[in-house]
Amino acid sequence: LGEPAEPVRRQRIRIQLLLTLSLIGTHLVGAAIVAALINVVIPGPSVLTSEFLVITAILAPVYVGVAIVLGSVLFTRGALRRLRWALENRPPTADEQRIALTMPWRITLQQGALWFVGFVFFTTCFGIVDAETIPKVALTITLAGVTVCGFAYMFTEFALRPISARALEAGTPPRRKFAGTTGRVMLAWALGSAVPVVGLIFVAVFTFVRPVTTTRLAITILVLGTVALFTGSLLMYLTVRSTIAPIESVRFGMRRIEEGRFDEAVVVYDGTELGQLQAGFNRMAEGLRERERMREVFGKHVGRDVAAAALNRAETLGGEERDVAVLFIDIIGATGIAASRP
Repeated sequence: LGEPAEPVRRQRIRIQLLLTLSLIGTHLVGAAIVAALINVVIPGPSVLTSEFLVITAILAPVYVGVAIVLGSVLFTRGALRRLRWALENRPPTADEQRIALTMPWRITLQQGALWFVGFVFFTTCFGIVDAETIPKVALTITLAGVTVCGFAYMFTEFALRPISARALEAGTPPRRKFAGTTGRVMLAWALGSAVPVVGLIFVAVFTFVRPVTTTRLAITILVLGTVALFTGSLLMYLTVRSTIAPIESVRFGMRRIEEGRFDEAVVVYDGTELGQLQAGFNRMAEGLRERERMREVFGKHVGRDVAAAALNRAETLGGEERDVAVLFIDIIGATGIAASRP
């Protein structure tokens, strides 16, 4: 993600590349999974026949290409235009801050809209040729689209962390319902576990309506289970990393403070409770820096030992009676010695 103080142009190029490449890869994998599930896995009429040739060989590749260009290039460029304040190196307004912190959801909804259009378009096209293909096509595109949108959100949130950090510098935004760490974990559970289970339930229902052989049913369950294991583990890993990363930044900052480096501060980029933890660490570090500065300034006037004693017993007023001895020493010609010696 680069350094916080890197040039704005370089940061913009990095964010654009991260967004574009991650979304392109996610959509391509999603389209490949849809093709495999429809053609091989999900029970139902085969679409590998000449009647579906126009849909599978022409319409599907064209739509996938157009959706990738729209979702991965044009939508991300439009999103960065709405984040122009960060690229102009100026503080955001309240509205710009809100847009920046909700941008991962906005981009995810845009990707979901493309998958919804594909759902309607291809379900209609396949249904016109053979109405019995509607259930398998609709189910496959729905499951793949929901999962792809989950990955799109994870990757977009990661790529936009520098923008989120700049937005959070303007102050902590109001908490949004279901937008915290709990919502993030529940999203990973829903996409990684609930969606595949729902898919298996629908496959079981389809087999009652249109019976299939035990071999075909076993293949379907094995493939869907494998896909669920892979996508679920990857989604959970991304969720755990997005949760652990802010904690690790605070832990690293605490270790630096223990070493006496009180100028340490962490980048606040998370809009959940973890971001509040990062901001709280920075406030703590600022308080420690102020206390150390007072100790240094006070120590220069009265000595470090007296300053330490005063700070340790700051709650008591007045002084102490001590028996002391004072020895005055005068060196004859001290000024001349000081002027002539190194």
